[in-house]
Amino acid sequence: MLKVKPVSFTEEEQNLINNIYETGESGPDMWKESSLKAIRNKISRVTLTNQQCYCAFCEGRLEKGTTAIEHIVPKGRHREFTYEPENLVSACGRCNSKAVKGEKETLIEPLNPIYSLNRFKIVHPVLDEPDEHIVFKDKDRIFFDVNNCSQLGKDTIEFFKWEEINATEKRAMSAFIRKQPSDIVKLVEEISTYKL
Repeated sequence: MLKVKPVSFTEEEQNLINNIYETGESGPDMWKESSLKAIRNKISRVTLTNQQCYCAFCEGRLEKGTTAIEHIVPKGRHREFTYEPENLVSACGRCNSKAVKGEKETLIEPLNPIYSLNRFKIVHPVLDEPDEHIVFKDKDRIFFDVNNCSQLGKDTIEFFKWEEINATEKRAMSAFIRKQPSDIVKLVEEISTYKL
């Protein structure tokens, strides 16, 4: 899992976002709001660049057509965090799929209105130090050393089904790709989710 730097908004962007929150729309409806398309474009570009085109969760190389801006806390469950900068990362199609993460709850009750003060069921790629919780047996980060993972790390591995063969194969392929030179700027432009 990557340690991710959150996106930030200008005062003007934050005002636009606040106006949408005031409409009372659901999280999914707010996310689709056409007046915020430029902000979604920015989120996509910034997260992809910050993550160097790797999934915030599994560290797999992000690909055109399967990459999405992921809400760590699902927008369908918690509309108040739909545009929360610390809640937004880029994720691969596998980690973000309905079969893996989808709309599963990631917060532990009780809910705190201040996002960063919440407790989470998974290692949080923005708020936590992932390497403190998820330990690998090898330098290529393919095989987990589950016995040395924290309980939160073990819960995260189970939550994302990372010990399944397809997830292990993806980590192996990503380890190979990381060793190859790449043009990150070109990749960001190619797989950006919300094109203008």
